[in-house]
Amino acid sequence: MSHFLVDGLSERCASQVETYLERIREDRFIPRLLQEDATLFSAEPSQQESISQRLGWVHSCTTLQNELDTLQSLCNELSDEGFERFILVGMGGSSAFGHVVKHQSNGRLIVLDSVVPDMVNETLPHLDDPTTFVLVGSKSGTTVEATTLANLMQDRCGASRMLVITDPG
Repeated sequence: MSHFLVDGLSERCASQVETYLERIREDRFIPRLLQEDATLFSAEPSQQESISQRLGWVHSCTTLQNELDTLQSLCNELSDEGFERFILVGMGGSSAFGHVVKHQSNGRLIVLDSVVPDMVNETLPHLDDPTTFVLVGSKSGTTVEATTLANLMQDRCGASRMLVITDPG
């Protein structure tokens, strides 16, 4: 049994956490997750197929490690072309990491993950600056909100100042 302590966690909650941690160990959750075992999430074969198509993220650290040279080259190329600010357009998980990074970017990264007119209108003026580059992230490539925002950005600044990141296909 582990000793999972969190300040302010009630005895009852702490006991529940211990129970869940024990279950995770008994079910070998982490090794099975790393093997992309969809049965962790559903016993239904039809759902497992869908789930298995969404577990590639478990290897994202390895994948990114293998792509570091390519990513560094892209960063160097964008820097050499004079880009200083980036707008990340995406919904949900496609923008989540951007929210973590933007606080360390000294204002160089703007995350647009909403179609709320005020948020969009607050972002659009940055496109008038030729040193602003747009990154669009969409797992499927067909997310309506991300596609709509990407089209708006392209109409405003042109495709040459944009890069779309999505799954193959």
